Amino acid sequence: MRSELPHRCNIPKAPQARPPHRSIPIRPQIPWSANMQKFRRATKPPLSILRIASNP
Repeated sequence: MRSELPHRCNIPKAPQARPPHRSIPIRPQIPWSANMQKFRRATKPPLSILRIASNP
């Protein structure tokens, strides 16, 4: 029994360490347009403030 234990432990665990690509959960792809609109709204001020600042 003692001689069999090291052999069992030396078995490579490649199939367990590398799951098939299909099993990997695909992250939900968010459209870049929605992200860009939110980013622009958060960074650029509304046009009304720009117009008031340009026309005192």
